[in-house]
Amino acid sequence: MTLVGHCKSEGTIRIEGRVDGEVESEETIVITKGGVVVGEIIAHEAIISGRVQGGVTTASSVELRASCVVDGEIDARYIAVEQGALINAACKGSSANTRRRPDWKPE
Repeated sequence: MTLVGHCKSEGTIRIEGRVDGEVESEETIVITKGGVVVGEIIAHEAIISGRVQGGVTTASSVELRASCVVDGEIDARYIAVEQGALINAACKGSSANTRRRPDWKPE
């Protein structure tokens, strides 16, 4: 399945297909091994096993699994990378007070 547009949820979002557009969650975004996001990811935390072409911004952590491919920017308080992950991204570890979006809630 391919979804084109903006996805927003208060709960966890799990992506197994393709999303062309922004994906936003107040909780966790999980991109499975076969999942693809072409666009921005904004969440409390993200777990990426699939492919992302775009920015990843989280208030807490980003976990990059061995099967992931990320092309873009990563901005998170904590970044965990498994051996085998392919990352072509500028990575920035920062505090919740320096987020790009003004509506982040501190932990």
